[in-house]
Formats: sequence, C-alpha cells, structure tokens
Amino acid sequence: MNPWFILAGALMLGIVSVQGGTQVAGFSQAGQNVNAQADLGALRTAEEGVYALNGAYAGSIGALTASGSGVTSLYVPTGGVLHALAANSAGTAYVAVAQSAGGTYYATISTSAQIGSATTLAGALTAAGATSAWATANGITLPTAVS
Repeated sequence: MNPWFILAGALMLGIVSVQGGTQVAGFSQAGQNVNAQADLGALRTAEEGVYALNGAYAGSIGALTASGSGVTSLYVPTGGVLHALAANSAGTAYVAVAQSAGGTYYATISTSAQIGSATTLAGALTAAGATSAWATANGITLPTAVS
C-alpha cells in the first residue's frame, strides 16, 4: 500500500477527532446552561408556590427546600449548578440566581418574568432588572456570590 495513503488517512482521522472534540465541548456547555436555566425556572415555580401557601416568598434555598415549606417536591437543585436566593424581610419580593457549571450566570426577580444572563453575576442581575434602584425600592440585598 502507498505510504501517502496511510499518511493522508491518519491526517484526516486527526482532523475529524479534533472537530468532534470541539463539537462535544460545545454541546456539553449548552447542556450545563440549560440545567441552570431549568433550575431557575423550577425555583421561580417553587417560590410562587410558597407565596401562595404562606403569603410570603422564601428568603433562602434552605427555607425553600425545607420540609415545612409545602413545595419541597417542586424544587430539587441540579448537581453542578450553584444558586443564590434573597427575599426582603416582608417576603414580598425576591431575587434568584443560578450559575451553570460552565460559568454562565442567570438571574430573575419576583416582579418580572424575564431571565437575565451574563458571564458575571452583576451582569445577570442587571439583565434581569435587579438593579441597585430595584433592590433599594424592594428592600433586598442583592446576592454577591452563589454556592
């Protein structure tokens, strides 16, 4: 067999494997982002459930997932997704944040159905409408980290 055919075959195999690896990495990143968005949507649903039952939003992930919240089955965090949740002392407004394993932040607030996204926590909060003016008007301290 001609050695040039072997060399060309090896070169093509190398190109295909690099291209495939790039595609898998992109697919994985998209999946991680979808998990974070789904978590944030489930968190919003659970918060609305808590509000309907108790007349106030939960102020933390722990309070939301506690056995007495009445909505424990509505919100089960996805592994690899980091979260933050804050509500005002009256329980009338909240802000929630999720960070995908890939690093993208997503945020939402109780007064809007919009989900903001950005590469930084501050950017996602702003995109969701959780500005410092909104936080002041609603008596909420905006999250500075996720865990």
